Parts: sequence; C-alpha cells; structure tokens
Amino acid sequence: MSTSLIILCLFGLTSGQPVPDTGYGYQPKCHTEYETTYKTEYDTSYKEKCETQYESKCETTYATEYETKYTEECSTSYETQCKQKYRTEYKQECSTSYEQQCSTSYETEYKEECSTSYKQECHEVGYGYHKKQECQQVPSQSCKSVPVQKPVQNCKSVPKESCKQVAVQVPDQECTQVPKQSCQQVPHQVAKQVPKQSCSNQPAKKCRQIPVQVPKQVPVQVAKEVCDHHGGHGHGR
Repeated sequence: MSTSLIILCLFGLTSGQPVPDTGYGYQPKCHTEYETTYKTEYDTSYKEKCETQYESKCETTYATEYETKYTEECSTSYETQCKQKYRTEYKQECSTSYEQQCSTSYETEYKEECSTSYKQECHEVGYGYHKKQECQQVPSQSCKSVPVQKPVQNCKSVPKESCKQVAVQVPDQECTQVPKQSCQQVPHQVAKQVPKQSCSNQPAKKCRQIPVQVPKQVPVQVAKEVCDHHGGHGHGR
C-alpha cells in the first residue's frame, strides 16, 4: 500500500513547439517546462514488541501404592485314552498256472523230382525213289533228389505265477494324550504409580513482529506547456 503526496517545484525549460494562430495575427510562443513533484510512498518494516505473560507450569510427581489383584493360574495334565480300530494292510497272494509254449523247428527231407524233355529222332522209310525221312518227338525223363524243409512243432507246459494284492483288516489300538486343565485364583501385590500434580504461575516473555509503515519521498517529472501571449506574461495551458 502506498500514498502519494504531491509537492511542486520548478525544474527547468526545454525547447518550444509551434502553436496555432490565435486569430489576431499574433502567434504565441510556447515551450514545455518540467516540474519535479514528490510523492510519498511507504515501506513496510517490522519491529519487535514484547510483553510479559504468566503461564501455569505444573510438575508431576509419582507415589508408589500397592493393591491386591488376583490372577488365574492354570496347569495342564495329560491322560492317555485308547480306542480299538482297524487298519487296512495289503498282502500278496500268488498262484501257479501252466500254459503251453510251442516252438517250430525244421527237418530236411529229400524227395525225387522228375522232368520230361523231348528229343527229335528221324529215320528213313520206303524204298528207291519212294524213300523219305520221318521224324518224331521221343520223350526223355530225368530225375533228381531235392531237399525239402519240413516244419516240426515242439510243445511243453510252462508254469506261470500270478500275484495280486489282497486287502486285510488288521486290528490296532490308537491312543491319544488328552489334556486336562485345572485353574485357581492366586493373589498378587501389584505396585502402581499414582501421579500428584503441583502448579504455579511463571512469568514468560512473549515477543512478536509488528509491521510499521515508513514514509519516503520519491521524485516524479511532470511536463507542463507554457505559452507567451502578446509578448506579455507567460500563460500555461
């Protein structure tokens, strides 16, 4: 926040400028003057302001007192309880059966194989000029021994064992430890701290910063036009 206070004083003259004719054949001469004015501005500063206040200050002390309290104390014992049950076990049972197993072997035998071929035989028949040659196919057989593989099957009874798992119920006893709890009230002396408070008023200095407005003068240049009419005294406008 600032406040302006105007103070006027003559500062100086500068070059003039043309002014329109007044209508009476005389053209006044005008020039610009500058005046220095001062305006007041305010700066904010802070000063410390202190005052004495009284505060209540308290002090707490503790006294030890005892009281009887009861707590429940329990102990646990265990007893064995058993029950009859059955568990399933598996045992292996086997049996033997017989099955025929056969194998094939081969024996070599010989058999006679024969084949027939034909041979052309010719001879002359007739006499003199009537003699001619006659031919015919004469069969001829040849034989040979050929080996032949003859299968022979040999069989025998082979024992085979087969086994399986058989479920069996086996009696068993299952025992568990069962907890048993017994409790009782036991007295205890318990110490406790009881607060006692004493208070008094103590002076205390409290300070704070307060804003203060400090004035200062700031110069400002203001232009003003001044004209000379009829050679007389100057007249501003």
